[in-house]
Amino acid sequence: MYQASNEDFSFSRLNYLPLAGKGALLIALPFVVQICIIVVYGVLTERGDALNIQQHQHKEIIGRVNWLSATVLCSSLSAVAASLIGDEKDSQIASDSQGSADRELQSLNSASGLDRKQTQDLNDVKQSWSATIYAIP
Repeated sequence: MYQASNEDFSFSRLNYLPLAGKGALLIALPFVVQICIIVVYGVLTERGDALNIQQHQHKEIIGRVNWLSATVLCSSLSAVAASLIGDEKDSQIASDSQGSADRELQSLNSASGLDRKQTQDLNDVKQSWSATIYAIP
């Protein structure tokens, strides 16, 4: 029957390697592993930065849309109040908020994070909102 000796499982083969081979095992191998870890870390960091930029753009668009809805609501309510009451302040507020909403729509149209469909939807909103505001006597 075969009996395993200590030489079968030991590192005695390393003793027969030349000095350059031992140096490659002791220095080059950990260095290559370290370089691989640094490259993976760099890729993960780059991907995280890209996601942060994308998230910031989405938050900016959401904030602009919220501000747009507030100005449209203010303009609509002021236009209705001006037509019912006939107060000059309400008509001034309506025209100011309408101008603000138009500027916000233009800035949203020029935003880089929008695709063609979203731009078309914004143009549709602008046309329907303008038609509604001008329909109020």
